[in-house]
Amino acid sequence: MRSRNSWPREFAGPDAPICSRTTCAKPHETVTRQSEASKRLVFAAPGVSKGVATALATAWRTLGRDAVSVILDVDPEVCRLGYGTLDGLEMLQKTATELGAMVCHQPGLRIGIVVSDQTTLIYTPTPLLIADPVNSRLHPNGIVLASPPEKLAGELDIGPEAQATQRIGLDKVPEAQVKALAENLKANPPMPFDISRPVLVFNSQVEFVEFGLEKIQLQRQEVPIPPEVMGLASSNIHSLFRLDVDKTLLAAKDKLEQRKREIDKQFTRPVRGFGGSIIRRGDKPKFAQAVAELEKALDDFRDTVRTEFRAVAERNKTTLVDMLLPALRRRPPEECRQFTGRPDRDARLRQWLLAELAKPFEEVARVADDMRVSVRYKGVTFECLKDPEFIKLAQEAFPNLQLHEEYSAAREKPADSRQNELFL
Repeated sequence: MRSRNSWPREFAGPDAPICSRTTCAKPHETVTRQSEASKRLVFAAPGVSKGVATALATAWRTLGRDAVSVILDVDPEVCRLGYGTLDGLEMLQKTATELGAMVCHQPGLRIGIVVSDQTTLIYTPTPLLIADPVNSRLHPNGIVLASPPEKLAGELDIGPEAQATQRIGLDKVPEAQVKALAENLKANPPMPFDISRPVLVFNSQVEFVEFGLEKIQLQRQEVPIPPEVMGLASSNIHSLFRLDVDKTLLAAKDKLEQRKREIDKQFTRPVRGFGGSIIRRGDKPKFAQAVAELEKALDDFRDTVRTEFRAVAERNKTTLVDMLLPALRRRPPEECRQFTGRPDRDARLRQWLLAELAKPFEEVARVADDMRVSVRYKGVTFECLKDPEFIKLAQEAFPNLQLHEEYSAAREKPADSRQNELFL
């Protein structure tokens, strides 16, 4: 790295003045105002916009190759998060090449530092993907110091001992790294920030929700007649292989569906044409509690269905055994002929018949196993937020939400001239 030992000692060290105050720091105005520095300019931040890069390039050409230092985190995520832009980086890389200087790389850098002669600004850069640029003194994001503290100056390679203590920006940014970053952003470009911020704000308040009661429809259940007893059956026994749903079960099902509709009415709103309903995220805890109560009611309903179907199945199986036993005595299948002539023949044949009928009847009772409450959440998408119809429906569904207008108003609120001052 090049040395900064030619810079005056009074700019950093134990004798440097330490006055400080908070400020609302906007890097573009900061660099533009301080580009008139007479001896040095240091800019360290995650990324750089084209406006900031233009001011830095002008200062670099004016002050000379060794009087300006630029340190960035050259990473595509920096651009996607909104800390800087590719064209700003490319402008500074071109300027550095023309001057025989270099842009330096500091992985993971997430603070901003501007040192201009005897003024130092340390600030929090704004990730434009998720937040508006600061524009008010009521929202301070930086500290203004006089000359940088001795340790900071050393880590930036501008202290009395220069390179011996430098820790930030040790690596040069090669041209190949900038090209690789450009290719990465071409393949996966940043989302437009004027859209991404409303998306995130909107998602913080509402979500899509799919909420349903699945497979609770009850209907007559047909029990398959086992092939082993098919030849024994007469036409009048087929009704015993059906399980009809009685009024008690239908009433219980209707009550369950009514409770589900009440939960929908209380917490969700349909947005027709967008594939579902929306719910306030703030309502999700109460919604989850209501869903849990519905699931408990569904558990009780499942038990009722199983009990009722099994009771009917047991009655029908007993009747079927009584009806089929005479035919079985006359024409026993191969596996039952061993019982012929035994004193317990009828008991053995009855046991065999019950075993053959048990499985198909039990399978029918398992219809309740597939009944369930389903809840699936999905975030509001970029495409939805671009659609005025979706915004209209969402605000009609929740009239006091008003979030898109509130967001836009906050974004467009003008700042007075005093709020634009950085170093007063």
